[in-house]
Amino acid sequence: MNQKRMKNNVLAAIAALLLMHAVSAEQVLSVELDVYKNDSVVLHQMTVEEGYSTKYVSPGDYRLQITDASGKNLSDTVVGLSFMVWSDPPQEMDPSALSLRISYTKDMRILKLYRSDKLLFTSDINVCNDDGACEMGFETHLSCPGDCPQGSRDGICTPEKDGVCDPDCAQGADPDCRAGTGTTVSETTTTKPPGKEADAGLLGYLPYLVILIVLAALVLFVLRRRSEE
Repeated sequence: MNQKRMKNNVLAAIAALLLMHAVSAEQVLSVELDVYKNDSVVLHQMTVEEGYSTKYVSPGDYRLQITDASGKNLSDTVVGLSFMVWSDPPQEMDPSALSLRISYTKDMRILKLYRSDKLLFTSDINVCNDDGACEMGFETHLSCPGDCPQGSRDGICTPEKDGVCDPDCAQGADPDCRAGTGTTVSETTTTKPPGKEADAGLLGYLPYLVILIVLAALVLFVLRRRSEE
């Protein structure tokens, strides 16, 4: 009975590992700011992406706050910024770059940056203005599909076989792109040998297959040792 229970637990762990990648990714608000010593701030990017929120930042005197339209605090991140490059000898730098990814919700409206209690910068969180143009650095197909339909140059690579060549993907990353041209591969004119696309897709599962094999071998080893006792 114990062996059966152990086997079931290991199989459950394998299933959890295989599903881990799919369930851990989320929509995040990606924010990139340049902060100067004189307290001026320049916003470079504020987009909604598919990815992972920032888990650890060095604590310090700065605080990035996000609120809804009523002023309710939705996110508050304390962060430290350094204006020194620790080279030999150390050198000062100005500005210091601040880059954070925060779990995104659609009620996010205002972004604020403080140094201690001093408000340095505030901006509306406008990730879609529905003006018919895909604004790089602010709109993506995730936040604004009307302005940035799938296949737009929005800074996000979507390497999926969906019939659309994504211009943001590196060469060879999107199976829909004709090699070296950035155009969509035609199903009737493609010269790719049969089976190549399937092989490329299977490569993405290779790490999970390795984990599966290792865990299966571990189960067999433990069961064999128990049967010998």
